[in-house]
Amino acid sequence: MNIGDAILLRTRSKQLVRRSDFLVEGFLGKYWLDLLLFLALLLACAALWRDAHIRPPQTPLVAGERGLPPFHVIQIADLRLKGQGSTPPPVERAADVVGRYCFQFVPAGAVIDPAKLSQGDRLSNQLSGRLLVGLKVQATNLFVGMNPPFLAALTGAPAERGTAALLEREVIVLDLQTQGDGLAAVLAVSASDQPNLAAFIARNDLRLVADPR
Repeated sequence: MNIGDAILLRTRSKQLVRRSDFLVEGFLGKYWLDLLLFLALLLACAALWRDAHIRPPQTPLVAGERGLPPFHVIQIADLRLKGQGSTPPPVERAADVVGRYCFQFVPAGAVIDPAKLSQGDRLSNQLSGRLLVGLKVQATNLFVGMNPPFLAALTGAPAERGTAALLEREVIVLDLQTQGDGLAAVLAVSASDQPNLAAFIARNDLRLVADPR
């Protein structure tokens, strides 16, 4: 290496050292605390955004002290929040289950699974003055894809010539399951129709049809 190259190399080295000193002792030396505070602020903002957009797990809803009988339309008074005494839950917390019903008894204090409740229209007082009847009806595809509760009509042919046929309108179907060669149905019928229905209830030729309203 000649003298000229050595001088040039030394000059460049000094320039690099000056730039390094400027970054470490100049810019970073003056603003490192500001940068640290800025990063801390960014982390705090990220934490606030996370808390605002990620909901904490909700306290499970449980059945009240009397439990929930099958096909009982759930009201807010039937519910409790797990581990929070006998006070009913807030209205907005119970909104997902009020007006629905379970298909099996839910004991007091047991967690209520919304996926196991009725999936059709919500009910309020539609079952008042009605009797719940379980019976077998003939198989049909008419109600495939429909989630109870829904309205239907119950029909039956007369047992003997000269006797009346059965036509029960506005029957509320609460459950409908395949059973053997037919369907097992749980129906809510008007209490005033009980005498007429009693003569047909043991028959195996009953049909559910669309409600002719």
